[in-house]
Amino acid sequence: MRSPAVDPSGNKVVICNNCNESHNMTEIISNIEKSSGEFAQNLEHVMSGKGCHWEDLAQKLICHMQLLDRFIQRPWKEYNDCQEAIKQCYAMKANCYSYKLNAISSG
Repeated sequence: MRSPAVDPSGNKVVICNNCNESHNMTEIISNIEKSSGEFAQNLEHVMSGKGCHWEDLAQKLICHMQLLDRFIQRPWKEYNDCQEAIKQCYAMKANCYSYKLNAISSG
């Protein structure tokens, strides 16, 4: 990215070297920070493994990864952590099932 310019509304805008499109860096950084905060909470859920809805959790992580994939340059620790968390969600969904045992009445 080229050095930032400031648009009339006061936002930092840069022109991408790859796509030659202008990007509002203030908005992008805000979106990444918000998503990173949610990612930290979701990662805690993955690490604890308690009360997780693995499919919903995986979807949230995938959305975060798509955002990172669009705007960050790898290697990036959070990107790698997100990949591993998604793999864990998939592993838990494929290999772990919850079910209730019906009480067997004797007699």
